Amino acid sequence: MPREIFELGRPTPPTGRTRYRQWLAHHSSEIARSLDTMRDVEFYIGKFPYRKTKIAKHRHLQFHVEAFLHELYIMQERLRFSRHTLEPRPTYDASLLRSNQFRQMSGILTRSRI
Repeated sequence: MPREIFELGRPTPPTGRTRYRQWLAHHSSEIARSLDTMRDVEFYIGKFPYRKTKIAKHRHLQFHVEAFLHELYIMQERLRFSRHTLEPRPTYDASLLRSNQFRQMSGILTRSRI
């Protein structure tokens, strides 16, 4: 943004590491927001200020329990998504694939399946 303001040319695109940090911060804040919402619902469940209205206590409780379960599901999905994207993926070394030891092991495995 400052480069555009001072006419210093086009802004440099973010690196992969910067994008990853932004992504991680975004998803971490979503999880934190879900926790905050669940704490809010927990607070609201204990409060029943509707003495002069026609809202029954069980309806008040039902509404907030449903909101809590909804937020719990959202947080579960966010955690599941984060876990799958943050899990280390197996990397294969190209030199290992070219090695004789790998060829011998793969030959043993293919012969043992027959």
